[in-house]
This record gives sequence, C-alpha cells and structure tokens, in this order.
Amino acid sequence: MNLLKKSIYFFVLLSFVVVASCSKKDDSKPLTTAQKMAKQWKVSAVTGGSLTDFANYRITFTADANGVASTYTQVSGGSPVSLSVKNSSGNGSWALEGNDTQLVFDKGSSNEFIVTLVSVSETTITVKFKVPKEKDKTEPEYTITLIPA
Repeated sequence: MNLLKKSIYFFVLLSFVVVASCSKKDDSKPLTTAQKMAKQWKVSAVTGGSLTDFANYRITFTADANGVASTYTQVSGGSPVSLSVKNSSGNGSWALEGNDTQLVFDKGSSNEFIVTLVSVSETTITVKFKVPKEKDKTEPEYTITLIPA
C-alpha cells in the first residue's frame, strides 16, 4: 500500500512537471502594416527636394479594431510640405494598397494622393513621393523617414 501511495504521488508530481514544462502556444497574430503605423510620427530625415524644415511636422495614423487603416491627422508645424500633399485641412482618411506598398491619402476624393511605402516597422516608416505639378511646377521628389513622436 505504501508503494502504491508513493507511485501515485510520483505520477501526480511527474504530471505537474510535464504540464508546467510545456511551452505556451503563441496565439497572437502579427501586427498588420496599419497597426504598425497607428501612432504619431515625426520626421527624422528628408532627402530630395529643396525643402528640409520638417522639425515640427507630426502625423498621426489610426487603425480600426481589425487592424485596417482608418484616419490621419497632421500638424504641419510650419513645414513646407505635408505627406498628404493635396489636403490642406490636416486630416482625412488613409488606406494601404498594392500589397501594402502604397499609402493612399483621401482615396476617391479630389485630394487623393499616393505615396510609396519604402519600408514600415513599428519604429520607422520611409515614404517616397513626388509633389504634383499643380502644387510645385518643379515637381520635387522626396524621401522622408518618420520615427515615433
């Protein structure tokens, strides 16, 4: 009987050890591109064009509960150009297209403007765009790197 109790005790203890040592499943889904972008950003680098004073520029992207692009708000802070080049109101909607390689501001409106997403992570966004002729006849091209504000 004593041997039976020890065997049961050993079996129970072994079961706890086995259960405790099993790794937890990671059920979390990777973030969508929109979720990585959903925060406030500031300019860290600008190349191209002739304008470089973006020190006070901020843009905030939001995503809905499903991780889909939603709205943006930007504050130019005296910056010479903004990412949503055609929209002077400072806010609107945004979408991702082209397998998340294009950022579309104000899709379907007269302010629609598309920039190329060069790279996106939770800590850096790099975009590239050409200012349209109706905004600047020299059509300068910019590459702008953003970091969290």
